[in-house]
Amino acid sequence: GLFVAGFFKYQPIAVLTSSMVPTFTRGDVVVINKLSDVEKSELKKGDIIQYKRKDTMVIHRIIDIVDDNDERGYILQGDNNNSEDPFIVYDNQVVGKEVFSIPKLGYPSVWLSEFLHPNQEVEVEVGR
Repeated sequence: GLFVAGFFKYQPIAVLTSSMVPTFTRGDVVVINKLSDVEKSELKKGDIIQYKRKDTMVIHRIIDIVDDNDERGYILQGDNNNSEDPFIVYDNQVVGKEVFSIPKLGYPSVWLSEFLHPNQEVEVEVGR
């Protein structure tokens, strides 16, 4: 229970959308390594990260790293999306980095999320 609740450095996250197909699909569980500030500075192009955007957690791939007013920023895109995310993500928004995924294990969480939030919209593009 403590592992699922995120009390440790690694946390499982259920994938709710298809934006990262074929890397992982809706219903998969992605295990995230929660990053320290030092570890965030080591992120590189190609890494898959989890970040927070308003009230939404998103898992997308870094396609470029930019310097925006002396602040490190990331250009991200879902593997299944036609375009990059429409905003820059900064270190203070980054939660962690993907370590591995387990197919289909997250479906109970997906169903529960759909039941509790049936009309929730996501601000970023979620797949072709």
